[in-house]
Amino acid sequence: MKIQRLLPALICAAVILLLSGTALAGGAPVTLKLGESTPTDGNKPYVKDGRGYGRDLTVPVINGMQAIKASQTSASVTYLCPVSAQGGDVTIDFPYNGAWTTIEVNGQLLSPGQPVEVLLGEDITIQLASRSKRCVMHLQLSALPLVMVDYTGSDLYANQRPGTMTIYDPDYAAHGQASPETTVEITIGYRGQSSLNYDKHNYTVHLWQNGEKYKTSLLGLRTDDDWILCGAMNDQVRLRNTVAMALWDEFYRLPWGSSSGAIDGAFCEVYMRGRYIGLYRLTERLDRKQVGIDKLNGQIVRSVQSEAGGVNLMDFTTLGKKLPGGSEIWYNMELKYPKPGDMSSSDWDQFYAFLQFVATSDDAEFAAHIGEYIDLDNFAAYYVYVTAIGATGNMIKNLYFVMNDKTADARYLLVPWDVDGSFGRRNDATKREVDIISSNHLFERLVRTDAGGFNALCREKWQQLGSTVFAYDHIMSLFRQQYDALDASGVWQRETAAWPKFKAFTFKPQAEMEYIADYMKQRLEFADAFFHGESLSAGKWLK
Repeated sequence: MKIQRLLPALICAAVILLLSGTALAGGAPVTLKLGESTPTDGNKPYVKDGRGYGRDLTVPVINGMQAIKASQTSASVTYLCPVSAQGGDVTIDFPYNGAWTTIEVNGQLLSPGQPVEVLLGEDITIQLASRSKRCVMHLQLSALPLVMVDYTGSDLYANQRPGTMTIYDPDYAAHGQASPETTVEITIGYRGQSSLNYDKHNYTVHLWQNGEKYKTSLLGLRTDDDWILCGAMNDQVRLRNTVAMALWDEFYRLPWGSSSGAIDGAFCEVYMRGRYIGLYRLTERLDRKQVGIDKLNGQIVRSVQSEAGGVNLMDFTTLGKKLPGGSEIWYNMELKYPKPGDMSSSDWDQFYAFLQFVATSDDAEFAAHIGEYIDLDNFAAYYVYVTAIGATGNMIKNLYFVMNDKTADARYLLVPWDVDGSFGRRNDATKREVDIISSNHLFERLVRTDAGGFNALCREKWQQLGSTVFAYDHIMSLFRQQYDALDASGVWQRETAAWPKFKAFTFKPQAEMEYIADYMKQRLEFADAFFHGESLSAGKWLK
């Protein structure tokens, strides 16, 4: 699990600026050096004269990588190209069928012996002229990888469409790649439930090679053929899920291995069919491999929506009228593992028995035997986690139940997933009250009956974590590191231009950071009083 790296290269850029006292209007200093492939014939200051103006005379090449056209007007083009966040020397070339007599960068002459220093993420103005032509272009150097996706067809709602995905990774060597450019065959489709209604979609991406599934590492992540591109449009700072996963990974490990189950990911900027669609996080899947469960006897069950057919099984009060049978879907629950082709008619038996027990047992029976169905230590950790960060949607929807080996220990554990409704916002981006305790009938019973000493387990974990992992300064430092690193790459301006609004909310990431800071100060004070209080049933309950 690499979640704790938290964009180390990007953070390095932010630290450089902080130490130097430079404001974060741009990123790390970058020295542009003219490459040997650029034809020149002297170098005179740029003059706007009668020479023919050509908007598309050349496309800049940075460190051997052709820049991507980000936008254009009738007069000029803006290009985007990834470079290492650590700054340093960058070679730039301007291919041309003649010789340049002028190459100016931000008003400074650029020549083989005369480099120009710029800042990562800033808008760079480049003026070029030959004896007969001239042009002006703009260039932005991003510390984020660029992902270019193309596909055939149009309906991504119901179908996975074939296409290609090209990743331009400036840190390719550190990620074990031989080239900064990697192209893979893919099928791609929309993913999610409520997010299908967003303008900025999330995507499921499968990799292929010669008609077979193709497993490879992307951007330094695990080797796999199954990926997610998450746009997080409902998160007004695009960072909630990343920080939430980092926090879980800091303090929890599944008892059968070294994994916490938290997914890892890498930020990138995405073009879809040539159109810039903004900041995304390429992430791994929460699957058998991620949680390390037994291949033959492990199980994963998740809630996929708040209800289906008028039934919410995650309320833990009803089983509905429909039995799970051999289907992978049972009302609002999905059997994620075993996979459909490997399912048997008995694969739902343990989960059905678990829900039936919670819904029908009396309090004495529940308190005495619920520990045979769930790992109480894990559920206490999850309860503290959800309460600390105010994860309002992770008691009803986005619940992931994992079981390592049904033949050896048929108890379920919880692993967090899709935690964007947190840190002061609901999943629909509306503000959440401070004094809310997310729960369901299962957790209500755990608290009320104090099954297996559940309340003491929760208080003990808060005593350990409240001043460390869930300390206000620590949580805000994770947000600030991520935010400043992305700011240093200039992505907030591009993201704002691409997606200025979500519903009634104007995208203002800096203002959202201030809101999170204010909310979390109050939330953590509330959580501390809650776990030190006489009863864990106090407060407003969100069911």
